[in-house]
Amino acid sequence: MSWRPRAAWYVLVAYTFADARITDAPMAPELVGNRLPQDPRHRAVASLTFDDARWLTATAQVRHMGRQFEDDRETLPMADATVVDARVARALGAGLTVFASVQNLLDRRYLVGRAGVDTEGAPRMFELGLVYR
Repeated sequence: MSWRPRAAWYVLVAYTFADARITDAPMAPELVGNRLPQDPRHRAVASLTFDDARWLTATAQVRHMGRQFEDDRETLPMADATVVDARVARALGAGLTVFASVQNLLDRRYLVGRAGVDTEGAPRMFELGLVYR
C-alpha cells in the first residue's frame, strides 16, 4: 500500500503472510506439517521518502523478517529481526547524482543462516557514490 500525503512525500507499507508448510514427503513423512526452511510467516517493510528535485531525495526504511527455521526439521530456529536503512541523494545536474546510504543503521545483529555455523546478516554498512545517467 502506498500513499502520497503531499507532493514531495511518499509512504510505502507492505506486509506478506506466508504459511508455507510441507504437505507431502513420502521419504520423510515426519516432516509433513513443518514449515519450509528459511521462509518466515511474517515479512513487512515500511518506508518514508521525501523527494524534492530542488533539494534532495531521502528515504528511511524499516524491514522486518519474522521467526523462521534454517532446516525442514525445525530444529535450528532463527529469531525475528528488524533492520533500519536510510538513503540520501542529490542531483548535481548533467545526469549526475551523488548519494549516501547506510544499511542496518542500528547495527542490529541477526541470523540469516545456521547451516553448520551461525551466519549473521550484514553489519552496518555505509555507501557513498556517484551515479551517471
